[in-house]
Amino acid sequence: MALSTIALASIAQLEAVLKLAGGQDTAGCEEAINRASELIERDVVSRPIKSRIYTNLRLPAQRSPVLFPPAAPIGVSPLPIIKLFGVAQTVWKAEADGAREGFDVWVETGPDEWAPNHFYRRAGWGWSGSDLKPILLTYTGGFTAVPERYQLACLEWAQELYRLKTQGTQGMETITTPTGTFTKSARAVPPRVEQLIGADRLVSV
Repeated sequence: MALSTIALASIAQLEAVLKLAGGQDTAGCEEAINRASELIERDVVSRPIKSRIYTNLRLPAQRSPVLFPPAAPIGVSPLPIIKLFGVAQTVWKAEADGAREGFDVWVETGPDEWAPNHFYRRAGWGWSGSDLKPILLTYTGGFTAVPERYQLACLEWAQELYRLKTQGTQGMETITTPTGTFTKSARAVPPRVEQLIGADRLVSV
């Protein structure tokens, strides 16, 4: 096993949290980090976090001039490649490119660290055409440097997953209360993880 391309923390970071000697249980740490990273992307923020390349994505037509790709921030080096009904679109990415009006598509910013987070095309995205998925997109999306709160959230969840497995509970935790004992899945979002990144949950736009 190795760290996945979406891993939000390093083995050394988790070893430090768990107070393990370097290399003491590399496979166990890798598994915990990979699983925690997957759960954070899927169950907490519901969108990709770490930078990756998306090649030849087919996206549906839409009336709105605003197109949100699956991951942000949008990387502009290399420049995104966008085709609409097979026609290459020119892409404006920064003021240094000159007047935006001379380009088909603009890479636009947003109010937070996820910027730039969308593509803008004044004429919309092929709503009137016969092809239901006329947009072909190749680009880089996500954070090149993972924000600290995501690293910390990953380490919080990874150490819980690691301890549950090494204690032989296989992803279940036993909770004892005054009224009895019950078990819960380790997939439940740990409170500290929710505190760190729960506000980043993706909302519909």
